[in-house]
Amino acid sequence: MAFIVCYTEPMHNNRMLYVTVGLIVLTLGVGVTLWYKELKGQNLIESKPVIDFSSCIYAQGNLDVTGTICTDTTGHAFTKLQTIATTTIATTTPNTLSPISLGIATTFLVNDTKIIDSGKTLTLVAIHDSRCKPGLRCIRAGEFVTDWTITRGTDTHTISLGTVRTNTITENNYTYTLLNANEKQAVITVNKAVIITGTGTVTGTVKIDPVCPVESIDHPCIIPSETYTSRSVIVYATNKTTELEHHPLEATGQYTLTLKAGTYGLQIRPAGIGAGEIKTVTVTPLGTSTIDFDIDTGIR
Repeated sequence: MAFIVCYTEPMHNNRMLYVTVGLIVLTLGVGVTLWYKELKGQNLIESKPVIDFSSCIYAQGNLDVTGTICTDTTGHAFTKLQTIATTTIATTTPNTLSPISLGIATTFLVNDTKIIDSGKTLTLVAIHDSRCKPGLRCIRAGEFVTDWTITRGTDTHTISLGTVRTNTITENNYTYTLLNANEKQAVITVNKAVIITGTGTVTGTVKIDPVCPVESIDHPCIIPSETYTSRSVIVYATNKTTELEHHPLEATGQYTLTLKAGTYGLQIRPAGIGAGEIKTVTVTPLGTSTIDFDIDTGIR
């Protein structure tokens, strides 16, 4: 028994020595680790540069109470990016202009624009009320007058149509007819104009009197041919201001004209007293119209 005791006691001492040394090593390891982390400020998990909110959180930066601002060890603050909800605003394409059906009554409000044909539009610009107001005495009853613009490309011109006078106008191969109107709207029809082709004839006799200051049965006044040939028939356009043609009278005071189908104004010039009347004539294909004139020379 004495032999066994002497043998086992050194083994027990060695075991205690090993345990003690292990504890010392472990303690030193933990101490070195804590010293390295706290004094050197290194992230032992993985070192990454702090450049934004996410990397600041990863580096265990200080997060404020709102959870949106992180401050790193150097004092730099990083704000959390917010996700902004976006709303798509629906956009609508402006309605295309509606076309006019030729020959069909179409209602316009002021500033309405409609298509006549490709590239050509009609717009109601204004409505004027000239009717006699209640309680007033007027020379005439008045009417609604509408102003329109006709546009093709950069070319725009204006026409006016009334409910009583001038309710139809033909412009550039289209006829515009105002059917009715009130303070807010106007109703109009648009048609292709009927183009009349061919020519017609206009004839007439011009009577010039008096020519001689004194005239008797024995000595009748003889009118020299120059009295007639020195005068001409002036042909005007429909507006009676645009001169189209000049035709001298015959020596007998008669004239014959061949004109394209349409409406014209005729005047003898020089006239006698005054400027001379302008008479209207409508020429039809293959038709003949007679327009005579009486000129007062003023000789007494």
